[in-house]
Amino acid sequence: VDKATAPWWMMVSDDEMALKALLAVTGRPGWEQDAPKMMIGIALRQRAGHWDTTPANAWGTVAAYRFANAYPGTATGITTARLGGAPPRPRVAANVSA
Repeated sequence: VDKATAPWWMMVSDDEMALKALLAVTGRPGWEQDAPKMMIGIALRQRAGHWDTTPANAWGTVAAYRFANAYPGTATGITTARLGGAPPRPRVAANVSA
């Protein structure tokens, strides 16, 4: 299903289809290299912190949870946050588990 063939009332979107594709391959043998790339691509589809429809946001929550459980990792690197005009304050990532 894509934009051209999906009825509007089904609220199917490109973002939702991408998320369902990720769900289909997450944790499957042979997809260990591609699933993380798919997750990055899907995350980059967000605009202003959300996908294009409410169902896509719901599927995104499910996909992110399953992805995190299928490919556990440790947070690494440095995150920099700035509030208003304050200078950035680097924070070292802590070991965070879901």
